Parts: sequence; structure tokens; C-alpha cells
Amino acid sequence: RGLLKGGETGPAVVPGDLKKSLLISALKHDGFEMPPKGKLRPEVIADFERWIKDGAIDPRLVAKDVARPTAIDIEAGRKHWAFQPLREPVVPTVKDTSWPRNHIDRFVLARLDSARLRPCSDADKIVLLRRLHFDLIGLPPLPEQIDRFINDTSPQAYENLVDRLLASPRFGERWGRHW
Repeated sequence: RGLLKGGETGPAVVPGDLKKSLLISALKHDGFEMPPKGKLRPEVIADFERWIKDGAIDPRLVAKDVARPTAIDIEAGRKHWAFQPLREPVVPTVKDTSWPRNHIDRFVLARLDSARLRPCSDADKIVLLRRLHFDLIGLPPLPEQIDRFINDTSPQAYENLVDRLLASPRFGERWGRHW
């Protein structure tokens, strides 16, 4: 309303009339300067010009029409992906079978192969230990936890550590804060 009413020099906006709209003069730095620290980009000024040409309607005052469906198609809804039965994905075959440890690794490796990339080398045990601790429980490993993991030579050492950290009350405390 204030733009249409104006001040001592007249209305800042005259709907449909760019020449009488002082706002456009100010934006173009024709006598007035708005914004004072440099001109707006030409496309922004063009947006203001289009708005004034279209009647300078305040979008906050326009009633929003909400399209209401005349009928609900239940069958079309049942075809939505969220309502489809789960299907076992086809696990991709990969040339290098030494790197993947599980099916997820095969998907990752197949994508890397298609991009002509190679997986990086495995992280050191201490790096894996620290990553898991910070990611899962938000705390660094204690010295005895470091020794226990470093000295564990079983092939399931990493998986066992994941299971221990997931079973820890610290896991729930850390992630409960996010929810």
C-alpha cells in the first residue's frame, strides 16, 4: 500500500505505468539510487518492470486457489513406487572379485568401473577404528579399545567392532540427540 500511496515525490509504483513509477527510476539509478551501493542486475530490474506492467499486484493479498481433485483413482495410487513389492536387485558382476566383500561393494565397484575409476586402498586399522568410534558413538576410542582392535587378527574384527558399537548405550545417546 505504501508503494502505491507514495510520499512527497509521488507514488513509488504506478501499476501498469513504468514511466510514472519512481521505483524503476531508482533501480536504474536515474536520479535516485536504490540500492545505494551499486545497481541491481538487469534481469532483476526487468522482473520489477514486468511486475509493474502486470499491475503491481501484492502476492500476499492474492487468494490462492487450490486445485481439488474431482475423483481419486485408487488403482493409479497402487501403481506408485512406494506401494510396489520389494524385488531382489540383480547384483552386478565385476572383473575384480578380490576387492568386494559383499553385494554392496559389488554395486560400488561396478559404478566405479563404469566411470573408469579404481577404489582407493583400504584404510589402516587405527583409522577405521577412529572413524567408527566418532561416526557411531561420537567419542574417540580408549587406549584399551585401540589395543583390542589392533591385536584382533580375525577376519571379522571390523564387523565385530561395528556390532559392539551399535550395541553400546553411547550409540543411542549420540543418535537420540538428532531425533
